[in-house]
Amino acid sequence: MKKISKIFRMAFVLVAILSFYCVSFADVWDTTLEVVKKASNVKNLENNQGRLTHEITSYDKKAGEIKLRLTLTNTAEKLEEGTGTPTEIYIILSENLAINESNYKNFCAHIQILAKKVFDKNPNSKIGIIGMKGPIYDWVEEGDKRKPTENDQGSVDGTENDSEVVIKATNNYEELMAALVNMNSAKQEYYLNLQSALITAQKTFSKDANKILISLYDRVPYVSVGTHDKIVYTKDTAEQLIIEKTTKLVENTKQEFLNLKKNGINFIQLRPSDTDLNQPWNDYDTGELILNFDGTEYVRDLYGTFDNPTYGKMYSLEVESFTKIVTENIYEDIVLSMNSVMTDIKIREYLTQEIMDNFTFTIDDADADVDTSNLAKDRYFVWNINQLNPGAMAILNYTLKIKDMQNRDIFDKIISINDKIDISYKDSSNNEKTETEPSSPQVKLTGKQVENNTNTNTNKNTNINNTNTNTNKNKNVNNSPNTNTNTNKNATDNTTAPTILPKTGSKILIAVTLGVAIIGGFVLYVNYRKLDDVK
Repeated sequence: MKKISKIFRMAFVLVAILSFYCVSFADVWDTTLEVVKKASNVKNLENNQGRLTHEITSYDKKAGEIKLRLTLTNTAEKLEEGTGTPTEIYIILSENLAINESNYKNFCAHIQILAKKVFDKNPNSKIGIIGMKGPIYDWVEEGDKRKPTENDQGSVDGTENDSEVVIKATNNYEELMAALVNMNSAKQEYYLNLQSALITAQKTFSKDANKILISLYDRVPYVSVGTHDKIVYTKDTAEQLIIEKTTKLVENTKQEFLNLKKNGINFIQLRPSDTDLNQPWNDYDTGELILNFDGTEYVRDLYGTFDNPTYGKMYSLEVESFTKIVTENIYEDIVLSMNSVMTDIKIREYLTQEIMDNFTFTIDDADADVDTSNLAKDRYFVWNINQLNPGAMAILNYTLKIKDMQNRDIFDKIISINDKIDISYKDSSNNEKTETEPSSPQVKLTGKQVENNTNTNTNKNTNINNTNTNTNKNKNVNNSPNTNTNTNKNATDNTTAPTILPKTGSKILIAVTLGVAIIGGFVLYVNYRKLDDVK
């Protein structure tokens, strides 16, 4: 029994020694979480509506914790002289207006007032004029008849080039007015081609401008691209041929209205009525009146109604004076288009798989409307904002904390926070907008295997350039253009690791341990055999 007890004691000591050294053999690393890219690219929204930023505001590199912030501002970038993206406004005018001098002076006076108000609001805004023309119209009255002259081009098809840029968008008031006064100095009359004017405007806007187009034309146009005015008919076929021609004009021109919408061009139109088109048709050869054509339904089909325009906004000259519409309504529309109310905003951030697998996620703003129900399955959360007024800012703060600082599977791997961020909202015209930002902040977990079994402080007041941002407690939506943010850009990280665990796996230590294990095992075996012999 004494021998058995002695053997058990020796075995216990051997197991204890092996346990101690096995623990020592475990790999231990000194790890830090580093910021590779502090912020994603700034996402400037369509028409300079505002911008979305996503950035790391601070981090604890030893604890593996990072704090991030999403910021949506409904404030256009400052458009200082010579910088930024300007608002461009083009006005479509029929060049036939210039034939009636007194009437045209009234148009020029109203545009003059509009230009002054816009330039006062934002000197970097620009205004240009598109002159709408077409094939030459030249008819004369002969008693009770109307006949075309030999100069008339009623049989010539309209083209995309049936309009001209009277003056390219400018913020020089004198140049604008001079060009406007000199438009159509020859006093030539045209078969007007509205489709051409719309096409010319779309080609003329600067690529990145906030685009606004104003049309001062109210009829079904005379021609469109590929159609002409002259119709060869008899009394029996006249009405049907006019209907076919008018239908084609509406189809072609309406498509350009829809192209404006597709290309993000804000559209404002002025019309005296939504049911007015009583057009006389005369025989080209005899000059006799064939019929008066009521095109009311075609006007409505082309432009829509005041309550439901085909696209954009429509104002009636019969309800309000031209002066009030131009100087008040249109001006307000332009200001809103520069920077308008945003509603029904949804910001959807898709976290990467690496973040989901290796970090915990916490929303820091208790009053924020954040839906995380799809986070576990589909890796995204939705930040909902009901409304954001011009000049306002909405902020969402959240925290990511690494689950295991010793996870060597992700050592030195650059990890993006998100795959993308989608933002959807409605502008002041209730148009739905959707945009995406694919860039992301990035972090990296680095690990350094401990070299020596010494007590060392590896973080002696290391300045890591953390950015600690102090905001008001109610910071989800700040409906004020003056949002104060105090930033300490050189905060010191005093997080320390008081000791470094010994590096293990030393070759000498391994050899000694294996030697002790082998010798101890042999002794136990010999003693056990002797015990058997005694028995």
